[in-house]
Amino acid sequence: TEQEQPEEPVQAGPLIDLLGTKLQSLEIEGQNGILHEHYTNEALDGKRVIGLYFSADWCGPCRQFTPELVSFYEKMNKRRGKKDQFQIVWVSRCRDQNSHFQYL
Repeated sequence: TEQEQPEEPVQAGPLIDLLGTKLQSLEIEGQNGILHEHYTNEALDGKRVIGLYFSADWCGPCRQFTPELVSFYEKMNKRRGKKDQFQIVWVSRCRDQNSHFQYL
């Protein structure tokens, strides 16, 4: 017997129009990365500010700016009473998935 796949939730709104129904996140464990898929509405639920960051492994200024953005992101999400209200969606223009993982 085939296992039934759970039915995808119906998603609508401007973020779905812009980003699609699923987002990916990367979890780093040692030298390995694990790619996770999330429904867009669930991943961004409760976020008061959502930033879009367009970047690529081949872009020198992007590579310089990314660590500063990570620091800002962490600082914003550690504020008392404002925890986890800020999210950045990275829109990658890397050449391929391997380049994307190496960029991180």
